[in-house]
Amino acid sequence: MTDGAENRLRSRGVFISYRRGETSGQARALHDRLSQRFGTERVFMDVDSIAPGADFVQKIEEAIDSSGVALVLIGRDWLSREPNQHLLDDPSDFVRLETDAALRSGVPVIPILVERARMPTPEELPESLRPLTRRNALELENQRWEYDVGRLVSAVEQLVDPPQATSSPDPDAVRTGPEVIDKTPKDGARRSRSRRFVVAGLGVLVVVIAVVVYLLLRPGPKPATPSVSAGHAIAAVSSDRIAGVLLESRLGSAEIPGNISASKPELVSFRAYGLVDAVYVPLFGPGSVLSLNYFVFDNSGDASSYYANGRPLPDHYTLTGHFVPRGIGDSKKCDTGLEEATSTLVAHWESSCETLSAKVVSFIVVTSLTDSTSADKRISATLTVDAIRHLALVADAASRSRVAPPPASVTPPNLIDQIYSSPEINDLLPANITLVSLQKFNLGSNSPPGLVAGTYLRATVSGGGYRDSVLFYVFGTPRQAQGFYKTRPRPTGYTSIGSIDSSGFSQPTSCGRYREATSSSSPASYISGCAVLWGDVIAFSEAGPSSSATEYADVLAVTLARMAILELNRLDAN
Repeated sequence: MTDGAENRLRSRGVFISYRRGETSGQARALHDRLSQRFGTERVFMDVDSIAPGADFVQKIEEAIDSSGVALVLIGRDWLSREPNQHLLDDPSDFVRLETDAALRSGVPVIPILVERARMPTPEELPESLRPLTRRNALELENQRWEYDVGRLVSAVEQLVDPPQATSSPDPDAVRTGPEVIDKTPKDGARRSRSRRFVVAGLGVLVVVIAVVVYLLLRPGPKPATPSVSAGHAIAAVSSDRIAGVLLESRLGSAEIPGNISASKPELVSFRAYGLVDAVYVPLFGPGSVLSLNYFVFDNSGDASSYYANGRPLPDHYTLTGHFVPRGIGDSKKCDTGLEEATSTLVAHWESSCETLSAKVVSFIVVTSLTDSTSADKRISATLTVDAIRHLALVADAASRSRVAPPPASVTPPNLIDQIYSSPEINDLLPANITLVSLQKFNLGSNSPPGLVAGTYLRATVSGGGYRDSVLFYVFGTPRQAQGFYKTRPRPTGYTSIGSIDSSGFSQPTSCGRYREATSSSSPASYISGCAVLWGDVIAFSEAGPSSSATEYADVLAVTLARMAILELNRLDAN
């Protein structure tokens, strides 16, 4: 490639190819990061970059021709979603069209292997795509998102120049003018011309004064309100801290409209891949059902994937339109919808907004029993701005109160006493779950090595099953806690029958389903549980027993374990 051709490529943009429904979240998050570095107008992604009604294929080819590098995101279902279904065999497959156009164009093509996807073999690809297998690939994993994205941005910077700052005139530069020729008039002519200059100068002065007075007295335009964003603030704080402070921070009356009030935030039994905690904020206002949910994820990749693959409306609502609230700097999508009336239910209208702020997805819902869509859209838009502003304040508070990794300030004996006497465990429990008792149990000679006082604590709760609980084992040292964790704690008398999703924990975690040994006189029973290693403490949650293994028990077990970590973080920070 000649130097001139290389310079032309470096001044171009970035093209992102991805398969919808597979790597949409990663593509969206990558688009946002690259846009920050190179400018939105220089990063092409089909959803944002193609105008409605435009020829999709033509626009893709034009975008690739104007790009300096093409990124091809390859996930585990890039080749096929079902056995014997080869998506790239279809000549009209958009991913095939994009990749083929990029390879033919001569621009550098970088394969991006998402979530440990493998590079396809040449035999698995159409002939025109086989050169892709000879390109050096980069990896992109949600668990190490910041590191992988940093490497990717560095690689793109080798191929595409970042935007240059617009040069401005040097105020200290000396201007040079044309040569001045002396044409001084005679004395009489000089005096006459001087009088004319004085009169003209006074006229100009009067006009200037009038203009200045007018400009000073005229009402000026209102200054533009900056867009509200929480993305940068959230990215700088650990997810555990964000979730904990969200639960402790109630929306104040000054943060929301005067005719709306907020109740105490609650933990919600809800699971999604990579989710740390779901926090529900009940809202109350005239004539509508209002709610705010914050979904805190372990990393930006998992949050972006959830945001990209979901929509603001519940599945049983019919989409009736979209709207775009102003003043929001984070990614957002807002819909209006209708749930049709049935023989037992009246119709419901809903206006909802979903936003993405780094590792947090915020979700505002406004539901009405009458068709008041215009008013509801205004309420939803206003509350969405308020929710992001509150999230930014929470992130700022969490960053100022950052604590060291556990164990930090609390010694093991004191931690036992603090857990046992804590009045706030009940406040951290999910909605409809209440604390029944908090008891100490001595294991005597069966105590594992290092267990402080040979005692563990059991917090028994009600609302899910009759034995739902969280057990706290406090050890003298983290090494002793690790030794007990390696034995895979489980409910007494139960055997493991499989694991359940434990993503979203930053601590070592083992979650699974357990079955009690059966006998001829009693049916089998099942418990879902999670063991989490937090410094010198092991928290073990139990949901059940029940007559069958259920997803509800799985979700509750993970949520109770998250509650335990929030409580330990709170005690350790105070």
